[in-house]
Amino acid sequence: MKKTMKRAISLCLVVVMAAGLLCVSGFAAGTTKQYGSYVVIGDSIATGFGLDTYGSSSTHAEDSDMTEMNAYLANGGLVTGSYPAEVAAGVGATDVYQMQRPAIRTVEVRRLLDSSYKGDQYTESVLAAAQITGSDWAGLKANAAAKIAGADLITLNIGSDDVIVTGFIAMYAYLAKLSAIQKSSLLTQQLAEAKALMANLGTLGEAFNKMLDLAEEVGAADGAIAALSAGAVQGVAQFKVNWNVIQKAIHKLNPDVTLVVVGMYNPFRDLKLTGASLLSVGKLADQVVNMMNLYMQTSLYSRYYTYVSVLGTTVYPFSPLVSGTFSDELLKNVHPTAAGHEYMAEQILSALPAAGSGTSAASASLGDLGLIGKALARMSSVLAAVK
Repeated sequence: MKKTMKRAISLCLVVVMAAGLLCVSGFAAGTTKQYGSYVVIGDSIATGFGLDTYGSSSTHAEDSDMTEMNAYLANGGLVTGSYPAEVAAGVGATDVYQMQRPAIRTVEVRRLLDSSYKGDQYTESVLAAAQITGSDWAGLKANAAAKIAGADLITLNIGSDDVIVTGFIAMYAYLAKLSAIQKSSLLTQQLAEAKALMANLGTLGEAFNKMLDLAEEVGAADGAIAALSAGAVQGVAQFKVNWNVIQKAIHKLNPDVTLVVVGMYNPFRDLKLTGASLLSVGKLADQVVNMMNLYMQTSLYSRYYTYVSVLGTTVYPFSPLVSGTFSDELLKNVHPTAAGHEYMAEQILSALPAAGSGTSAASASLGDLGLIGKALARMSSVLAAVK
């Protein structure tokens, strides 16, 4: 029972980190200020990842799906039903430049805007896992500054991958140093298999399960979970540094642009331990999501942009944690459904000035912030109880 509970709690930690991941016919022409040039900056959420309007596999996360998606974006295509497509239609944009790609973090966005910044030790692995080709990346680097400088409207939706990617890699690094694993060729092979899975975005959930199984086998589950959490904290710290650099760069390139920052949502808010559970274990992630959102709202450069809350974004439903399907559902289900993209587009368009107005029509609320300290203390006490 303790092992089951510990696994459930560790999955909750992954939930916390991953959270860290249409048709807008109601906006009639003339009600929202029009913007001719629109630049989209973001990760897989902004690409339309998981929508039925692209991808041929059941998860929409196979290498071929991402290769197809990246080529489509690079050629100027907008995925039908994605919030950028609906925002573009709502503001009458005739020139849309897409800088959103699956899995990119603030690290990669900063690389696009700062020629002296080479990224971190994981950046090349991130680009490879997301099937971002050298020519595509070179094109983004060559065009980013000019496109931002000429934009009338920019939406920025980034940050979730900073947390989960760094956390997973920290967990792997911890396991790789364990002497019990180093002395066993079989365990070393299993860890290598987990690393190979981790290099493919579509198998992140399976990679996590393999690493946790390996940690439990050598009696190091507590240490692996701690490493996972430490990596997540490192990712948040890295996000904060890069966030300010990115905002400063955008403002320098185009001080008059209308910049809309799209906040984070908790894709696990309805995730339950069992089918009969009355409470959602996924709500534990609310605290981290709200912490990240609060930082975006109050950062040093927040006066340069309008923050939009998207806490109500609809995602694909998860099976209960004990069902064993979490690893298969992870990648697709954290992304918005068609209704979720519609909601996000509505939030963005509602925050823009009305036609003929020079001021913002709406400002996002802080949301339900909660007490982060209490949440962390609660998780620590639960972990201690199952040791």
